[in-house]
Amino acid sequence: MGTPHLDPCQSDLVQVGEQRDQLQKELELAMLEADLAATDADEARARVRCLEQRLAASGDYLAGIPIPDTERPASASSCVQALELAEAHLDLVVIGDTLDAADELDQHLKGAMWGRRACQALRT
Repeated sequence: MGTPHLDPCQSDLVQVGEQRDQLQKELELAMLEADLAATDADEARARVRCLEQRLAASGDYLAGIPIPDTERPASASSCVQALELAEAHLDLVVIGDTLDAADELDQHLKGAMWGRRACQALRT
């Protein structure tokens, strides 16, 4: 016998569901692209700080801008990594028992973005 014929409301529901699924995929892709762009921006800011420091050291540029330790990454790629970097490099910051909660945040689609922002906030 063939597939049952859908009434207009059911047909609209199916179509809206498919559109929702497509939009969800597009949103996830856009968030990943935004995350990559933010990582690139973090790395560019770190490079600018490094180059400013070199210019200041050579006498070509006078700035009171301290450069971060070049041994540590420009930014974190997760909430857990942000906490680990803070614990390892920021002597005046005390991190409590929060790794499980940070790991839960990392499971979210925006986890990497939140980790980067946390890292930036802890450094300032």
